Amino acid sequence: MIEANTQEMEDLEGLLTSSQLVVLAGLNHHEVVHDWLKKGHIVGWKNARHDYVFPAGQFDKHGQPIKRLDRITQLFDDAYEMWYWLTAPNDALDGAEPLTLLHKGEVARVKAAAKGYLQGDFG
Repeated sequence: MIEANTQEMEDLEGLLTSSQLVVLAGLNHHEVVHDWLKKGHIVGWKNARHDYVFPAGQFDKHGQPIKRLDRITQLFDDAYEMWYWLTAPNDALDGAEPLTLLHKGEVARVKAAAKGYLQGDFG
């Protein structure tokens, strides 16, 4: 596996292509990335060129997805909306960004806030 430093992640402007993710995570096949996406282990959407891109913030420095992100992805219908929600300060989480809490393993707390948001509690 290749370890990315903070500057390398910033240089990617926050979005990784499938090819970049394959290299970062030390994968042998692009199919693994698409399997992760299909199973909800990662968030991604198609860019203007119709290529999938994946926000870098959902991966650790080894390119591995946040554990149990699928518990959040299953709640949202729109990946872009979900990513926006994950990266915005959230009153229901005492002003913390849900993504930051997921990196700390606080999945149940983030899931409860996501359910509230999707039911109309915009905290």
